[in-house]
Amino acid sequence: MLVRMGADSLDELGARHLGSTPEAALSRAGNPRRIERSFAVKPTRRLQELDSLRGVASLTVVWHHWIWIFRDAVVPWYILPFVSGREAVILFFVISGFVLSLGSPVTSPAQYVAFALRRIGRIYLPFVAAVALSGVCCMLFIGRSLPLADWYYSSWHEPVTLAIILRELTLSPTVTLNPAFWSLSYEIVISLLFPSFWWLMRRGAWSVAALVGCKLLEVWVWKHGFGSTYVAALPYYLTFFMLGVALARGRHLLLRRVEHMPRAILWSALAVSLAAYLNYILLHLQARKTDVLTAIGAAGLIILCQSPRIRIGLRSRVAQFFGRVSYSLYLVHGVVLLALLDIFFGRLPKWGMGALYGVVSVALSYLFCLAIEEPAHKLGKRWARQTR
Repeated sequence: MLVRMGADSLDELGARHLGSTPEAALSRAGNPRRIERSFAVKPTRRLQELDSLRGVASLTVVWHHWIWIFRDAVVPWYILPFVSGREAVILFFVISGFVLSLGSPVTSPAQYVAFALRRIGRIYLPFVAAVALSGVCCMLFIGRSLPLADWYYSSWHEPVTLAIILRELTLSPTVTLNPAFWSLSYEIVISLLFPSFWWLMRRGAWSVAALVGCKLLEVWVWKHGFGSTYVAALPYYLTFFMLGVALARGRHLLLRRVEHMPRAILWSALAVSLAAYLNYILLHLQARKTDVLTAIGAAGLIILCQSPRIRIGLRSRVAQFFGRVSYSLYLVHGVVLLALLDIFFGRLPKWGMGALYGVVSVALSYLFCLAIEEPAHKLGKRWARQTR
């Protein structure tokens, strides 16, 4: 069985090109097999655009939680795309499936152990540190009563116990220490299971069949009344992850098509992908029923943003910075939000608290990235090398 070991982060990946740029490789390749070979060479560049795209999505989650915490918030329609947290979570899963499919092959138990250790260092160890930070802050700021949304009362209103800590560390979808942790229970489990099902999607037809099968399973589970359970939610998010895997399988042909598109059609495709991604916000359609459309839009953005002909700022230093700290930002922004509300609610105007929330979240995420995330990432790679 041949599966692919997911790389630990987007900064370790590059499109596997023959030559200095993907478009140069594509122009020299004439058929799908030759295209595949031309990309199956040593990586020559980072997928910086996907790093940046993930960073932008993390920012929308940050501001989504800010808007959601106020029950009386009336958000103008033109602000909604910048607080699209639900869509961002779907994008994270599609990107994860796409990125993990670009890694090195796993053909033995030893290689899977190395893969798992790298994933633990990349995702789980920073998560453990974030649990510790959230637990300490919970003990400091527990139990304040504020006129905020019910979501506010789901965290930091229950004394920290060993049972709660263990529940968080064992990836329970029911979280009480940090409102952002819920999606990580699915992300970590799916990524660790990834090598066991990736072989189903090694060919194009199998990719489509596995993707459709996963979606049908998720629909069946919900139809039979298990919709509120972890068992139902896991195939739901797995569908988005597997869409990323299938997208990676056909990425070379898709990139080739993109590079030959007339500019007007290229930008129109970007607009359509963005509209599909934001369909719930733009068209007020029912959430969940149109999440498949959101995922398809996310897939379009992932492919299109890799084209050097699309210039939307994803290669700028600012975008790359937010790509670098995106995971740390996701882990710590909830702590900042809850702490600042407990300290400054009623003492500062809402705009002042919002500005402070944004600045402190970014600053803390950068420190967390330097002190925790990146050292943990290196530790995971060191563990993996020791298994060779």
